[in-house]
Amino acid sequence: MLLFIIYPYLKRHTYFSHLFLGLTLGIGVGGGYLAITGNFENLIYPLILCFFVMFWVAGFDIIYAIQDVKFDREQNLYSVPAKFGVRNALRISLLFHLVSIGILILFYVLFQSLFSSAFMFGLGIAIIALLLIYEHKICYSDVSEAAIQKAFFTTNAVVGVCFLVFLFLGLYFILPNHINCVF
Repeated sequence: MLLFIIYPYLKRHTYFSHLFLGLTLGIGVGGGYLAITGNFENLIYPLILCFFVMFWVAGFDIIYAIQDVKFDREQNLYSVPAKFGVRNALRISLLFHLVSIGILILFYVLFQSLFSSAFMFGLGIAIIALLLIYEHKICYSDVSEAAIQKAFFTTNAVVGVCFLVFLFLGLYFILPNHINCVF
């Protein structure tokens, strides 16, 4: 809770508030892991996924902050769109989303042995990547409030559900042997 209290104050002091918000949400992965397992073994799994969440959230928080550029500038708040402009903010957001996909790919490569069906998790990564590209396509062509709402709320809700579903399917879904040998 303390991190959520700190976050709004960071906007008065640093452009890293977007990453801090991502970290604040990302540590939930580690908290969930600890709550389920009850131990600190293999913390590398949730740690890597924490960084995925951090960059994913920071990327979409930057998109969301585009709506507040005028207010942030008037109030001297440190947001990426207010400081660097909308186009550059979208580029930074895209960079963060590419990093988040890279982290998922790293997780996939390092921990394939965890998965009953690495193919399902890999498919999830591909779908998430396409959704994030779609999110940026929306914003690059139109930065209206309606477009930002569509990119921010709708697309990211689907990304979150896809991550959960395909992680679960990757861990627990077993493909028939004749299909599994192809992948």
